[in-house]
Amino acid sequence: MQASEHLRNKGMDPDRLCGFFNRLQALLDYPARQGLQSVVQALRHLEAAKPGAQFGLVRDGTAAVILRLRRLPDSDRYALLQAAFGARDIPTLVRALDDWLEHRPKPLDPRVQAVLAAVQVEYRSPAKCRLACLSRSVTLSPWHLSKLIHKETGRHLADHVRQARVDEAARRLIAAPARPLRRIAQDVGYKDETDLCHAFRLVTGCSPRQYIRLSQTIPGPSPP
Repeated sequence: MQASEHLRNKGMDPDRLCGFFNRLQALLDYPARQGLQSVVQALRHLEAAKPGAQFGLVRDGTAAVILRLRRLPDSDRYALLQAAFGARDIPTLVRALDDWLEHRPKPLDPRVQAVLAAVQVEYRSPAKCRLACLSRSVTLSPWHLSKLIHKETGRHLADHVRQARVDEAARRLIAAPARPLRRIAQDVGYKDETDLCHAFRLVTGCSPRQYIRLSQTIPGPSPP
């Protein structure tokens, strides 16, 4: 049975679904707010088609855009991905995106911004990402820095380090899908692929191999 016939038997117009994915392709290089607003519009347009059993495809496509939108804060990306994979239908997914657009948090404390910027550079080094080391750079005690990071972002320092490592691992997976996971794990600061896979699931809700398949479903923008 052809894919289009399968979709029709499931009550989904394949042309509408393909149109939805085509719209998503154009959003991958958008700034965060503009991209998510466009995703919401595309979801509302698709909702009338009642995707039913094909909602999983819709959700995964939306997650692929969230993973790759530019200038989306790590804490928001994490929350949006969890909301996307927890959604059971399009209205639930739309509400989650609308909530972010309406209640996007205020700018972070400059000290937290400085620490998170350091994490983006030093994530491969456990020693340089410890509270004791980072706290000295912003003249706070480790305890106060830990509390401030959690207050400002809703996440712990370890979560941000994990996010930075997974983001880099994801970029390497896309660039070289055949590269052994063990090598990628070591490149981003993990001792083996088991640790990487565990972190990947915590951050993205899927395994590294599932992420590769998802990224191939919705190709990124052409390089300049």
